Amino acid sequence: MPTDREPLALPAALTEHIGYLGVLVGQRAQREFEEAIDPLELTPALYDYLATLAEHGPQSQRALAAVLGVDPARIVAVTDQMEARELVVRETDPDDRRRNLVGLTRRGTTLAAKAARRAARVEDSLVSGLSSREARELRRLLRTVALGDAPSPRRRTR
Repeated sequence: MPTDREPLALPAALTEHIGYLGVLVGQRAQREFEEAIDPLELTPALYDYLATLAEHGPQSQRALAAVLGVDPARIVAVTDQMEARELVVRETDPDDRRRNLVGLTRRGTTLAAKAARRAARVEDSLVSGLSSREARELRRLLRTVALGDAPSPRRRTR
């Protein structure tokens, strides 16, 4: 029988459970990612916003809310915050003058690229024990489980 000096090993019911392992990996990834982007004065939600604009170009706030799965009112607040930091600019949509498009400024593009590099370093650290092939396969499997879709043509954003 183990004593208080001998740590218990996690039971197989946990170490063999995909959901439990996913939570552990997710918690570690989230913690390391937040630490990596904090010096840039970004949160994961702000990073997601910047990464979406960096990849897709100027978008309506409604489109940003839809792709990010957040309330449109939240996107308005985030856009206000990003505009105050001179990371985005609102411009009238040439196809529909009743709507604004939000796009990255040069400063926003630079910050998005810098944050993406930090995110890539976190990912590299997370999969450092895997071969390149294994890391690609893990990404493919996680994408299938999480999103139910085919592999993305892009390497990664976070």
